[in-house]
Amino acid sequence: MREPGQGHWDRGGGHRGRGHGGGGDGRKFGVKIKYIRQDAPLGLAHAVKISAGYLGDSPFVMYLGDNLIANGITELVRKFERNRRTP
Repeated sequence: MREPGQGHWDRGGGHRGRGHGGGGDGRKFGVKIKYIRQDAPLGLAHAVKISAGYLGDSPFVMYLGDNLIANGITELVRKFERNRRTP
C-alpha cells in the first residue's frame, strides 16, 4: 500500500456526517495520516483550499480513493520530481 517516497498521507474533503478514519493514524501502513474535515460537501477544490495552511508550499497529490492507477503513482511522482528540478 505504501509506495517509495511516501511517508505521509493527508486526507481532506470528508464532511460532517460522513465517516473518516479507515486508515487510522497510518501506523499500520508505515505512514502518518492527517485528516482535515470540511464543514460541508463543497467539492475537491474547497478541500485543497481549506488544507492550504497545512500544505504550505509543499507539493502534494490529490489521489481519490475511487481512482485506480495500474502500478500505483510511484513513476508519476518520480517524473514530477525530475521535471520540478529542471528550470
